[in-house]
Amino acid sequence: MSTKAFIFASLMIIIAVFTAIACHKNTAGNGITPQDRLTSFSYISWGTIVPNNVDFNLTRNDDGSTALLVVKGATALRQKGLSDSQLLAIADSGDSVTVSIAVLDSVGNIFFQHKMNEYKPDYRPKHDVLDGASWAMTASFSNNKSFSSGGYAQWPGDDGIDQIVDFLTHIYLSTHNLATTDATTGEQIPSKAQLGNLNYVSFSYRGMKIFEADPLALERTTNGKVILSGNRFGNDFRIEVNHDYLKQAQDIIINNNMTAYSSSYIMVSPNPEVQILDGFKWSFEAQFDSKSVSSYGSNAWPENSDGLKELQLLFYNIFKAYRDKLPKP
Repeated sequence: MSTKAFIFASLMIIIAVFTAIACHKNTAGNGITPQDRLTSFSYISWGTIVPNNVDFNLTRNDDGSTALLVVKGATALRQKGLSDSQLLAIADSGDSVTVSIAVLDSVGNIFFQHKMNEYKPDYRPKHDVLDGASWAMTASFSNNKSFSSGGYAQWPGDDGIDQIVDFLTHIYLSTHNLATTDATTGEQIPSKAQLGNLNYVSFSYRGMKIFEADPLALERTTNGKVILSGNRFGNDFRIEVNHDYLKQAQDIIINNNMTAYSSSYIMVSPNPEVQILDGFKWSFEAQFDSKSVSSYGSNAWPENSDGLKELQLLFYNIFKAYRDKLPKP
């Protein structure tokens, strides 16, 4: 081979390698990033083991504020401790319920926390398996992006799918006022009917970040009004706000199972002789008809902190909407 031919062939190899690398980077995650909002999600699992049969489909509605959750395969919920009579609530043809758009956003958060957009297209064992379960997952995002993955007798190495299935199961059962259990602790998660109405919720955040929330609270008065209370520029205030805000807060708390929060989450210094004096602190309190919860954190969050972030955003939006009625400096 001539020198020129050798150089040309070498260049072709280098170009091919870089092209393959570029294509891999392009394909990894399918170009989907956490900035892309989830618009639909579906997961189906089927096989010879009855409890594996499950079918969830969650799609954003045209109104932009709600989503439609369709559930099939009632046998998947049997492991949640439901009786046969409760399982009758779910028809094999599919039962649908309308849920808050926050449910779809929470599924999106789990999706990106577990980097599910980097799942392989197909998972299969090295050796043939004659029975077992198959599964398929599809997700659609804004800007017409989509992603799919599936497998037979093998799953990805993390629990992202299990977390989404447990979360959607809890949401579905809550809408039917059926109790379910926490997948980690085994404790019963109260349904909407068991909790009753949300009558009070407060949230605060203090830290070295741009947005800090002074303690703000929503409460339902005896005459049914909803009051926003807090302190601004050293002046206490109480103003009436739209009662729908309390319902939004209730949905956030229930959908994120915030009634199961521990009383405190505190980062402990690795050196017992050194105290952590900076960072951030937050507090959250909620009172339902039948249950109350109070939680506090210092440089630490619950494992599922999405609810706190959603509450923070809700109070921020209320604050903006009623800024003109709040005390001035």
